[in-house]
Parts: sequence; structure tokens; C-alpha cells
Amino acid sequence: MLTKKLFPHLKSLRLDNVTIDGGHVVFEVSAKGMSGRCPLCGRHSRRLHSHYRRTVADRPISGRPVVLSIHVRRFMCLTVSCPRRIFAERLSGVSAYPVLGKNMLHTSRGDPRGATLGR
Repeated sequence: MLTKKLFPHLKSLRLDNVTIDGGHVVFEVSAKGMSGRCPLCGRHSRRLHSHYRRTVADRPISGRPVVLSIHVRRFMCLTVSCPRRIFAERLSGVSAYPVLGKNMLHTSRGDPRGATLGR
């Protein structure tokens, strides 16, 4: 599949849509799995709390900037003794840094971690 060749580091994600928005190639992706693992107690949960979009810049393709628009789910931890009640799913191969601001794609291009872009 083409997405496996373009983004081999994103095996845990499903490609939902591709668009060109203002000169950027936007890949809308979401997790393949049905559950998330609590980062504190390690228990898997399918109990969905909410979701949000995380937008991360990736390397350009054919000179066009690439943006990953990631659908991230928040789950409820069902372990009674765990202090973490709500957690966001962890997506391997995707930047762990939080969304920093709308202009980060342009101002952080030299950042070796990869720039993040909020919308």
C-alpha cells in the first residue's frame, strides 16, 4: 500500500483522507486500534471519553509541506485504584510534543524534533 511506503513509521494509523489545503498536503489519519492503554496502570480501555485533532508537520513531499491531522481519542481508565481517570491514546511514530500554536510550522522549521502546528 502507498501509505506504508510514504509513512512506514506510522503503522498504527489509518489514512482517512488526503487533501491540499493552502499549498499543504493534509493527511487525515486516525488510530487503527479499538482501545487505548492507560500510561499509569497499563490497563486497556475501550470506554471513550472524547476526542480531538492534533496537527503535526511532517517532511515535504515534492516540495509541498505535509501536515498530519490526527484524530486522537481520550479514554477513561477503568482501574479504580489508578489516579489517572482520563488519558489520550499514545500513537507510536507521531511527535509526542503538544500543539504549540498556529504559526509553529513556519517558525520551527529548523527544530530537529519536527514542528507542530495548531489549528
